[in-house]
Amino acid sequence: MNGNQATAREPHGGWFYGWIMVFGIFLMVVVSAGIFMSFGVFLNPLLEDFGWTRGTVSLAYSIFMLTGGICTLLIGGMVEHYSIRKILMIGGTIHALGIMLTSTTQELWQLYVFYGVLASMGRSTFNICYVTLVNRWFHEKRGMATGFITSGQGMGPFLFSPFATFLIVAYSWRTAFFVIGIMMLGAVVIAWIFIRNRPEDMGLRALGAPPSSTPPSALPTAKTKIENVWGRVLRNEYFWLLSLTHFFCCICHAIPLVHVAAYANVAGLSKPASAWVLGIMGLMSFAGRLYWGFFADRHGSRLALMVTTTLQGVFMLWLINTQDPLVFFLFAICWGFGYAGVTMQYGIIARDVFPTAIRGSAFAGVSCSAMLGMASGGFLGGILYDISHTYATAWWVSLVTGVIAALIAMEMARKAEHERTQAVVSEAVVEVKR
Repeated sequence: MNGNQATAREPHGGWFYGWIMVFGIFLMVVVSAGIFMSFGVFLNPLLEDFGWTRGTVSLAYSIFMLTGGICTLLIGGMVEHYSIRKILMIGGTIHALGIMLTSTTQELWQLYVFYGVLASMGRSTFNICYVTLVNRWFHEKRGMATGFITSGQGMGPFLFSPFATFLIVAYSWRTAFFVIGIMMLGAVVIAWIFIRNRPEDMGLRALGAPPSSTPPSALPTAKTKIENVWGRVLRNEYFWLLSLTHFFCCICHAIPLVHVAAYANVAGLSKPASAWVLGIMGLMSFAGRLYWGFFADRHGSRLALMVTTTLQGVFMLWLINTQDPLVFFLFAICWGFGYAGVTMQYGIIARDVFPTAIRGSAFAGVSCSAMLGMASGGFLGGILYDISHTYATAWWVSLVTGVIAALIAMEMARKAEHERTQAVVSEAVVEVKR
């Protein structure tokens, strides 16, 4: 018997170490999300300094997402074979260096390389590592743990959008990039102190796991040919449903995340006020992720995904042709709360629907689809403005893609309900035969 299996325990009356680790990951998420979700506050300063178009500057964000999508596919096959703690440390350091180097940008290609490629390569390690750690450490309350971690994606822009704007106004956008890069490096070190790869490494078992469960480290480790893994992934119906939902969902929210601050500024709000629109979206996202985490634990992740994709799409109606500061802030409150619940559901659903042998690769593929959606949305918002000289078209595109995502999520919820019904019927038949 594996030594860890013999001694693995779940503390009673004490504080489960998994929650301490979750807090360390949360800090890392706060800073990293604050950096990339605050890209919109850098948009106008870069335009003013260099005279570039919105489309060309937005392309840096799209390159960031495309690079992340490609690298995520590679990371997906690594998390079960290498130390996640080391992967995050290396990735976080590269991400921080990329952000700091962005502060030295003099030419457009440098923005694309430092921010779009290097910073993204580092950050591509984050999401799949977080999800894998939660699935290893939590048999129960995964929704709550995931909700707390991903709430950092809301707290990040709430703190960093106004902070970055302050640095831009008081000093320069170069100073802002360099300072937040240093802060990212600090967050990486703190997270590294807290993170442990598996509960068995500390003589524990996953929260809520039965004593007889086999720890992941004791599972058979026979290698499966990569072509067989991807063959199984591509034949899995849930892979396509999750990937398409994530793709359209990310187009929907990437457009306002990248462009709402710039739009508010164009509509007449000051730079600090525009940054606070993005910041309040982040604050409501923080609260929303906690709520939707509890909701998912109680009612299921697929229902939560269906509801939240619907909310983030429908609320885009408020932005179309608005010039009223009050509407901007009402939108930030309502849309931020609705959007908060979308991203966190995918990892939980993947844990439920994909077999262990293909789970890492399958979720990497789903995450890659998300990155493609984020890249498309970020670029579309800028290029549509350059063509039409208004953001109205971009908001309509966001609304439509949000509705498409909601419809696919609805199909997943319907499929889950059908599977539950079939399981109940099968159990009833077995009981009758007995």
